[in-house]
Amino acid sequence: MDKYTEFVAAVRRDINCLSDRDRMTKKNGLVRLDKTLRKESDHTLVSRLFAEELHKPLLSCFGDGMEKVREVALGLTMHLIVETKIVTGEVLNDVLPLLLAALLGRFRVLPFPESSEELRFRFLECLVELTKLPGLDVSPYSHDLFDGLSKALTDSFPDAKKQACALIADLCKIIPPNKVARSGKLLLPNLLANVQHQHWKVRKSSVECLMYLISASTENYTMLEEIFPILHQLLNDRHPTVRHALAQLLIKLVSTGLTSHWAQERIDFEAEEEQLMQFDRYEHRLLYLLLNSIVDQDEVHVGKPALEGFTGLADLASEYWKKSEVRRLRRAKNMERAQAKVEAQLQAEQVEGGSTVASSSSSTEEEDIDAEVVDDHGNTEEEWQFPDFDSIIDAHALNSSNVMDLKSHLPSVFHDASTSATTVPNARMCFYVARHAERLLPQCLGNLIQWTSDLRIGAARLLKIFLVFLHRNAKDKVDTILVHLYKAIEDEDAAVRKSVETCAQNLSVFLQDPGLIVAAMSKHLNVNLSSSAYLPDKQAAQHWDGQNDEYWGETTVNRAKVRVSSSSEKNKEKPFVAISVENKRQVLKILAQILTVVTYESLSGEILSQVIRFLEEATTLDELLATIVELLDGMLIANSKSASSKKRTTASTSSSSSSSSSSSAKLSVQLVETSAEKKKALQEEWPRLFDILLRCKSSVDPMERNSNPEVAHILEKSDAAIQYLASEICGCDVPDVYRMHLSSQLAVLLENADQQQWPEQSPKRAIFDLLVKNSVHAISPEHLDRIVPVLAKQASTALGAPRHQDDEKEAQGVSARARVDILGILHFLVIQSKQHDVVKQGLQKHALFLFEEMLMPNASWRPGQSHNKIRKATMVCIHQFLELKLISIEDLSTVFPDMLPILKTCMDDSWSPDNRMVATLVVTLVLNTLPEQQKIQDEHLRDLYPELLKRLDDSQDEVRVVTCKAFVSFFRALPEKWSANLYQYILTSLFIHFDDPNPKIQFAVQECLEAALHHNLEVFIQEAEKASPKAVHAKQLEDLIAVAKNLQECG
Repeated sequence: MDKYTEFVAAVRRDINCLSDRDRMTKKNGLVRLDKTLRKESDHTLVSRLFAEELHKPLLSCFGDGMEKVREVALGLTMHLIVETKIVTGEVLNDVLPLLLAALLGRFRVLPFPESSEELRFRFLECLVELTKLPGLDVSPYSHDLFDGLSKALTDSFPDAKKQACALIADLCKIIPPNKVARSGKLLLPNLLANVQHQHWKVRKSSVECLMYLISASTENYTMLEEIFPILHQLLNDRHPTVRHALAQLLIKLVSTGLTSHWAQERIDFEAEEEQLMQFDRYEHRLLYLLLNSIVDQDEVHVGKPALEGFTGLADLASEYWKKSEVRRLRRAKNMERAQAKVEAQLQAEQVEGGSTVASSSSSTEEEDIDAEVVDDHGNTEEEWQFPDFDSIIDAHALNSSNVMDLKSHLPSVFHDASTSATTVPNARMCFYVARHAERLLPQCLGNLIQWTSDLRIGAARLLKIFLVFLHRNAKDKVDTILVHLYKAIEDEDAAVRKSVETCAQNLSVFLQDPGLIVAAMSKHLNVNLSSSAYLPDKQAAQHWDGQNDEYWGETTVNRAKVRVSSSSEKNKEKPFVAISVENKRQVLKILAQILTVVTYESLSGEILSQVIRFLEEATTLDELLATIVELLDGMLIANSKSASSKKRTTASTSSSSSSSSSSSAKLSVQLVETSAEKKKALQEEWPRLFDILLRCKSSVDPMERNSNPEVAHILEKSDAAIQYLASEICGCDVPDVYRMHLSSQLAVLLENADQQQWPEQSPKRAIFDLLVKNSVHAISPEHLDRIVPVLAKQASTALGAPRHQDDEKEAQGVSARARVDILGILHFLVIQSKQHDVVKQGLQKHALFLFEEMLMPNASWRPGQSHNKIRKATMVCIHQFLELKLISIEDLSTVFPDMLPILKTCMDDSWSPDNRMVATLVVTLVLNTLPEQQKIQDEHLRDLYPELLKRLDDSQDEVRVVTCKAFVSFFRALPEKWSANLYQYILTSLFIHFDDPNPKIQFAVQECLEAALHHNLEVFIQEAEKASPKAVHAKQLEDLIAVAKNLQECG
């Protein structure tokens, strides 16, 4: 008996136990057999035993009902095949069908025959190890493997899912592509389900599996239609490792597609979708996803690896583009040559024979279409004048002259924080994106205005890098880009707004053509490219009908509302026009970001003038003031800060170079020239900018600074911009700027203002206010001669003349607020006359005119609370005129008869104690001002005293005190032979108020009586003695009587 026979006899009983129905017998036999085979040192005996006796009963144990049996059987199998490699070569290939069937049988049917998760995982592990064995060909069983693994992908055990994905990836590497293409589609549904699994490791393994599955065969690219929606979701996966796997998947698919034999014919955008080559239908969509990965938030783990892979793809794509262009030109040359031959033969032969020749020629045409051509002159293909493809690609490189300036605006993914180095996109990368921009950019811009926040955020980040790659090649797309930026600049999400602001800046920096941007904005704002006059009229696009007011529409895609812009054909008929205030604000916000980074060397005078024209148009709308001051802040101050930052960056770079001294010298010259360019540009336009700032300041109420943040913001930004214009551009102080502006613009501002009142919404009134108040130190007599008639007209209550023949007459005067503002200007001038003699002399010169044409008409009584405020403002001005002696005695005597009824009306104003008080103060000043020789007439005094007596009964004690002072002046102004009865009547009222409980009133009445006793001592003593018995303060009254009697005795 040989050794093998003895070995078989020793284990026969245990082998037979594997077929026993009793589970314990089977288990014990299998355990003993496992120990025996593991101890046997002669591997030849074990291998022969496995092939002849053991493999069938052992593999049948995989389906046993006892878990221990299945576990030991699987362990023994892996020991023999995988661990010790006892069973190899022909033996393994012979038993491979049964082995695969046994392994796949544990999870190929749903529900799984194998109930244990751990064992299912080990069965998959066994398959993985089998595929790694050398010399083992599993490709004939690819369909069975993929079918079984498609079921394994549905396993609830995450480790089993990952093991199945790893096995699929390994199979795709060793199985021929045609078989992968035929059987791989079985895996796709369950793989896509696992891509959305809750465990990130499962998602990562599924993505890697998809990478190998699709790239294994070009035929599998048809699966991309089903995969793309899932890939878009993975862009926002919460784990960076999954997003990194996605980037690697995209790089692999694009690389495989580019290197495939059918990818040499490049894409033709004018062709129908069905006519495009297979990869060409998906290349731009894969590239879009890859660019999204480059701008991923996790730059270290996702963005930078994706950018590195994209760099290699760009090099590969450029090479294949050159090959495809050569092939296309070769085909065109061959077809031209073949066509020439056919035409020559048709001319030489008869028509009947020509058809045969033509058909034979076309049959050979396809055979030689790609052959290298030698033309009729013997010139080979190398001697043809092909375009310089490298020059075409290099033309897409960033401008090398200002790369240093561009580096600071590159997205952070191009910067290496560890080495402080910056990677500048090369020409091939830019060329690759530019070739597909026609399809990539609309998708990005479309997502920028969608409803979903994640889509908008991703699209905003992507647009930043698009503008970098396209740079100068975005000229044809500026209009479309701007329109979408307008819509997104006021997004509800702060991250989107921030990214859109950066996009606007990148558009300006990398396009390097601000004139093109301003021209596009001119169309959007419907403002012609022409210089602007002072205070331009509004030119809104009123010719658009109602149905064209909304540029954006909505459509429904897969039951979801999607925002869309008009189609390209419709856009030609209906371009975007900013008609509403909201649209104008959006345009100005984008313009503000562009001006923040623009260089003044690239701004021509015409462009700067047009930008200012935009602002002049916008200042007519109060809703745009905050946006305007933000724009001016970016244009003046923020732009200067950005330039300073560039200076420091460039200076540090220059100083670190080998030729630091010469570079620094050149740098200083460059910086001086840059500053001079900006100063020169703004010096020509500063009056218009200053005028815009004045309009912004004048359109808000400074009293609301503390209560209204927007008003505070407008005033703060306006003041800062004015300060910048004064110090940096004009080289003077802020008051001097107002003086220069007043001298240059006053005549234009006040044109016809003394004949026609300004409209209610005109900013001229507020600008006039600001100019006068801020440049009072520079006002000349000529200025006042021009200003005073304007003040009178603008505060006039008379009917205005019609502006045009077809217009109705203006309402009576202007609004109360406008008149109060004008009176405020006059009051300011009156107060300033204390410090400025020129103002004082000018007001004295025009005092009579102001009283007759402005002050007295506005002080006249009219119903309404608003007119009450006007009367108060007017009386205050009159009081200041009199107090500061700005009206001469002659002029005051002239106007007093007409002014007295007005004063009486104001003193009797029941609803305004302020008016009563100010009017009483004015009466006092008038009585004190007129001298002895020009005293008030008796009849005027008779009209005045009843109103003064009424004020003694006023509800306000302050008015009563002031009235007593007025009576003091009244008694001094009385003629000697004035009516004794009226004098007696006044004294009777005064004695009554002498008993007032308020000490202030008592003291004021006492002063009044002291002045009154000098007029008629006899009547005073008589009335005082009558009042004394009833007086509360008899002692003071007796003292007055004693004084009067002493004077009478002396007298």
